[in-house]
Amino acid sequence: MESMIYPLGNLKRISGFPFPLDEIGMMVNHGVWHKDHVIERYFICIGYNKEKYNSTEVDRRPSFGIIAPGTVMNTREIIRHDELFFSYPASMTEKLNAVFDPLPPERRRFHFTPDSKFKRNLETIRELLNSRMTLGTADKLDVLAMEMIIGMTVDGGISDSADDPLNAVLKLEEIAEKLRRGAHLEQLIHQYGYSRRAFYYEWNRKFSMSPKQMQLEAKLQKAQCLLVASSLSISEIAQDCGFSSHRYFHECFMRQYLCTPGEYRKRYKSANSSHQ
Repeated sequence: MESMIYPLGNLKRISGFPFPLDEIGMMVNHGVWHKDHVIERYFICIGYNKEKYNSTEVDRRPSFGIIAPGTVMNTREIIRHDELFFSYPASMTEKLNAVFDPLPPERRRFHFTPDSKFKRNLETIRELLNSRMTLGTADKLDVLAMEMIIGMTVDGGISDSADDPLNAVLKLEEIAEKLRRGAHLEQLIHQYGYSRRAFYYEWNRKFSMSPKQMQLEAKLQKAQCLLVASSLSISEIAQDCGFSSHRYFHECFMRQYLCTPGEYRKRYKSANSSHQ
């Protein structure tokens, strides 16, 4: 397998997910020497398989690092490794800092033990990159990257204290993403150790929409993608996206997009054919 950097910044997005990737790198036997190198984009770097390329005299544990624009890099020693990196444009620094600035230094860089979930995520990313030009795939990569990053920072040793503000932010981000993927709210409230009152208090401090509204928006975004990228019937799309009935799907879609699902599909196909 060769090292590859996949540009994603110019690919069309559908979902409006707030953290669109600029690039994903899948690097093999990677090792770079930095001398007063100023980082210009926002990087999350995950190094692994170090035991394949290095002797036992070096630290061969897998590593995770968050590197913000403006960081000056100087290499002490080259430890060769396979690397997965996610990069975001510098213009997103403020938005990303709002998520990661609460992390203490030891949580921005740490060593970890790769598990089956990490390996599955790697395989999923490879599969999605192979079909990255397909409409909707870039959206999936955006979501998976942030889910993986947040999951690793949590597993990297974040405090379990309910009073830890960073832990609260990350927990809510995880809950929001699981809601978007169709999880049941009551189960999540119980799973993350909230009372209903405490959950809604924390949720309303962070998000401008209710959990129900967020879940509905995610369903509609998925439906929007399927309408333009699949040949499924509108009834099949309604069912696949978790709507209780074709009528309810129709009503929700009309409120959100001011047209019916059928009209939306026709408009897209008409616009697409006019550009061919």
